[in-house]
Amino acid sequence: QRFCPAAVYEMVEDTASAKRRLQINFSNCVHCKTCDIMDPYQIINWVTPEGGGGPDYKGM
Repeated sequence: QRFCPAAVYEMVEDTASAKRRLQINFSNCVHCKTCDIMDPYQIINWVTPEGGGGPDYKGM
């Protein structure tokens, strides 16, 4: 299940344990807040980047 258009959250194979693990690619984030809105488990709490930077999207 994928709900981030920028692939910030990715399940990858852990070669050491032969299990899948969650890898967070934070540098991919485009600050669209889709993860917070579409998270089916409501466990992601999206906040603005430190310093309040990032895109200035209107209407969010």
